Amino acid sequence: MMFAHRVIKNASIKIILAILACTASFLACRPNEQIGGMYILEDFSTTPVCHYQEKYIGITNNSSQETVILGANFSKGTNRYGSFQVVAVVVNNEETVLQNKRVERLVIPAHANYAFKIRYEPLLENKTDDIAYFDIAYQSPRQGVYQVRVSGSSTTRDTQCVTVETPSGPVEGLDGDLIFRITKLEAATSPLDATMSSDQGTVPFGIDASHRYIDIPIRISHAGHSVTLPSITRDRSLALPPPAASGPNKAPDDIVNTGITIPTVITTGRDISGVFNPDNGEITLPSVPIIMDGDFHTEFSLDLTTESRSQRSVRIPINITALRSLGSLWNESTQELHGQRINTSDQGSVILIGFVQIGSVTVRNPNPSLEELGGKSMAVIIYGNIIQNTN
Repeated sequence: MMFAHRVIKNASIKIILAILACTASFLACRPNEQIGGMYILEDFSTTPVCHYQEKYIGITNNSSQETVILGANFSKGTNRYGSFQVVAVVVNNEETVLQNKRVERLVIPAHANYAFKIRYEPLLENKTDDIAYFDIAYQSPRQGVYQVRVSGSSTTRDTQCVTVETPSGPVEGLDGDLIFRITKLEAATSPLDATMSSDQGTVPFGIDASHRYIDIPIRISHAGHSVTLPSITRDRSLALPPPAASGPNKAPDDIVNTGITIPTVITTGRDISGVFNPDNGEITLPSVPIIMDGDFHTEFSLDLTTESRSQRSVRIPINITALRSLGSLWNESTQELHGQRINTSDQGSVILIGFVQIGSVTVRNPNPSLEELGGKSMAVIIYGNIIQNTN
């Protein structure tokens, strides 16, 4: 069956692992024995780029005790093309969609059936060696890791696949000294499976709960086709807040586990001049010097734009799982991140994006997670509105 340019495999396919040693039947294990092993999942058949197929890894808990799974995800170093995702879990026929495409702690009742729904969605054309290993980490009643090998192959990109287009049209009324109201910051890095986001912080922008946005002056010239962003200094309090470890805005565990405890203040080293196109609202700010300072300190320069940029512009690919969490801004089939030109029909909404290779990183206190950022790649996304200055 094919619809919306995607292929869905019959959801009744289930692989029963109960027959495999003590991995699924814990009663067969000796008291102190750890479980472990590997199962080879039937290959996903050949799939065009921008289509997908799905299969279930079905398991039966034959134990009279509940089974606790610490987590399940693809082994680092495998899934090198980013084609495989775990998109849902099923326990006793009740399916839960995974918004962040990863399995965290899972409790399976005694004698229950459960399954992991795996999606194969190739990103690169004509790959015949697309292989990944899906690790299931068990905590009780026996500890250990069970591994499932998945594989697939891709063909060329379907010509019917849609491409993302940003709003385009003449920008009227936004000329002169204006306000860039920043409403959200996001950063996706190569080491982390999720994005750092101001929406999932302890307080917005690291200030207090009353600040839902930050206003930055910006100057646009229609006649000169130019845009100027004055230097952002510390007194503007533009910052990524510490990640929230609980509550409605809880950040993903990957971000909480970085150990960031104070706001990461973001400043620029100087005024930036760039290009503005009044015919379609396009903005490009070249070589913006960014300084990030908090539990870690790093400095780099990147181009910010409302246009599309390919991940190939950085040496180390950004973590594909983190990029997927950006939703429609990320186009997997083209490996591009999309910004958004100024949209005057939507209160001057705009999205600036950029890729960068991070240089050296220094940390306030010893922290392997933050030290690992040095030399890695990052995608920066700035959401906001360009509005009239009423002061």
